[in-house]
Amino acid sequence: MTPPKNRRPGYSRRAQYGLFLSYVVAIGGALFALLMLVVAAIDPTGFGAVRTVVSDATAPISSAGRGIARGSGMIVSQLSDYVFAASKNQAMRAELESQRAEVARAHGIEIENRKLKALLGIVEQAPARVAVARLVSSSVTSSRRFAVLGAGRDAGIRAGMPVRAATGLIGRVVAVGGSSAQVALLTDGGTMVPVRRSRDGLPAIATGTGSGAVDVRALGAGDNPFRVGDVLVTSGVGGIYAPDIPVAIIVRVAGDDALARPLADPSRIDFALVEAPYQPTVQQPLAPPPPAPVR
Repeated sequence: MTPPKNRRPGYSRRAQYGLFLSYVVAIGGALFALLMLVVAAIDPTGFGAVRTVVSDATAPISSAGRGIARGSGMIVSQLSDYVFAASKNQAMRAELESQRAEVARAHGIEIENRKLKALLGIVEQAPARVAVARLVSSSVTSSRRFAVLGAGRDAGIRAGMPVRAATGLIGRVVAVGGSSAQVALLTDGGTMVPVRRSRDGLPAIATGTGSGAVDVRALGAGDNPFRVGDVLVTSGVGGIYAPDIPVAIIVRVAGDDALARPLADPSRIDFALVEAPYQPTVQQPLAPPPPAPVR
C-alpha cells in the first residue's frame, strides 16, 4: 500500500525552521504594513521622514534598475522607428505645416505681452538654479505618481521647489532626504498647475488625474475652448512655477473634459533641473503726466 504523502515537516529540523521562518516573515510584514498605515494616518510628517529615509537607501538600487530598463526600451524603440520611419516623417511634415501659423500668432502675442508688462512695470525674475540631479526612478502604474531625484538636502534642495527638464515641467519637490528627494509628478492627483494656452494665452488649471494624464479646465465659463493639439505652458500666476515652461499637449476633448499628455516624460529623462520657487515682482509704475492746463 502506498504510504500517504507527508503534509508536515515531520522530524526534519530544516523543514520545521523553514516553515516557522516563513510564518514569522509573513506576520512581521503584515504588522509592519499596518504600523505604516497607522503612522501615515496619525502623523503624516513622521511618515514623510520614514519615506525619505527609505528613499535614500533604495536610490542606488532604483538607479541601476532604471538603467537596465531604459537600455532594453531604447532597443525596442529604435527598431520601431526604423520600421515606421516613412509614415512618421510624413506625419511630421503635416504637423509642421499646421504649426507655422500658430508660431507666428504666438510671436505676435509675446511682443504684445512685453509691451504690456513694460507699461505696468512688471519685472519677471528668472528663478535661480538650485541643482541638477539624476532622476533615478519614477512610478508608472501607481495611483500616486512620484519620482526620486538623486540629490537632496545636501545639494540645497527644499520642499516646494519646481523640477523641470529641457522638454518641460516635471513636477514639484514634496519630500527631501539627505541624498534624495521625492517629486510629485504632473500626473499625480494632488498636483495643480496654473497654465495658459500658448497660442492665445487662454488661462486654465491643469490637474493630475493619477492615471498618467492631466485634466485641463479653462477658468472662463462657457463651452470647452480646447482642441486636440493645443500646447499648454505655465502662466506664472501665484508664483512657484516660472512662466512659459512647456507643460502638456491636449490629446482628447470630450464635452467639458480635456485631457492632456505631459510633454516631459520622466521615464525618458536622465537629469532634471531643480529651481527656486518663482516670485514675480512689481515695480512702481511711472507717475502719470500732469493734466493739461484749463484754458
